[in-house]
Amino acid sequence: MKEDCRIHLLNEKPFVFEAHFEIVDNKLVVLNRIKIRNVDWTVWQNNRENLIKWIDTYEPDYSGFMTVQNKEYGEKYLNAINLYLEREKQN
Repeated sequence: MKEDCRIHLLNEKPFVFEAHFEIVDNKLVVLNRIKIRNVDWTVWQNNRENLIKWIDTYEPDYSGFMTVQNKEYGEKYLNAINLYLEREKQN
């Protein structure tokens, strides 16, 4: 199972994975996630689009946070999610 603020926002529940792993000398040496078992891609896409639209409208400095996968944009993504969730708390 995996959960973080992005998964919680977009999927509305933790991911449950089918996985293959190997342990050697009491240490995890390989972990391959084979399949996500409980994702609803329609819910994911709708929540993603709502997040992007809100950020583009109300926090344009964070626009484009999904276009690049590096540390800077990862931090923008996390900040965008936090701003979006704070907005929900205020409404």
